[in-house]
Amino acid sequence: MGELTHQYFTNLLAYIGYFLLGNILFVNKADGNIKIMLISFAVYIIASYFTLHKTYQLSILQHNFYGLYYGYSTINVAIASIAIFISLTQIDINKKRTASLLQSISNNGLGIYLAHPLFIKILVIDKIVISNLFEALALSSIVFMITFLLTYLMKKISYIKTLV
Repeated sequence: MGELTHQYFTNLLAYIGYFLLGNILFVNKADGNIKIMLISFAVYIIASYFTLHKTYQLSILQHNFYGLYYGYSTINVAIASIAIFISLTQIDINKKRTASLLQSISNNGLGIYLAHPLFIKILVIDKIVISNLFEALALSSIVFMITFLLTYLMKKISYIKTLV
């Protein structure tokens, strides 16, 4: 568990840039611009396809997973992350239920952000082998739900609420 903790904090420092950039982009967003939303979503699709295609292609050549383009610190993943964030900030929320759900996710964003690398490491290390896109999406969904629920519940505890 010591190695896992070391990796968690080492990786956490690499993610700080995403957190800060997200704040900058959120503060300076242009609300409800459909053109910005569509362009940024197209950039997300292209960058994600590039990541998946190159990772698959290189893994086939190496006869093993080869993650040169697959990681939070790669430029293609950074571009995809920024593009999807910009695209999502352009959504005009008119339905009360959708707005409430997004507000709840937003209120728990820091806790989700801080906890997700740990749960990815716990679930992936020798337990789950991700061999296709469906498994990657399933793992992402599971990690999101666990970290959201954990953060939400931790905010119900008065002392911990101030930390999360």
